[in-house]
Amino acid sequence: MRHWRWQPNPAAPAPMPEHGASITTADGQRAGAISSCLVTAAGAEGLALVRRVALDQPELLAGAAQLTISTPPAFVPPPQGAGSRL
Repeated sequence: MRHWRWQPNPAAPAPMPEHGASITTADGQRAGAISSCLVTAAGAEGLALVRRVALDQPELLAGAAQLTISTPPAFVPPPQGAGSRL
């Protein structure tokens, strides 16, 4: 789970990301999907389910729209491996 933010760029117009949109890495690898979207005065933001291979990426793409990616506040990652404890 990651937080994403998008701001329109007049120099490189792109449609606003929408709920359910696929997201990719800069080299075109599948990275996940947008699970929520809130339109704001500055653009849009929401949450995305991001594949493990893309969790460390600071930016991802939803079509032509460039998304800034961050860990949501108060996010606790799930335990790793069998028998892990928090």
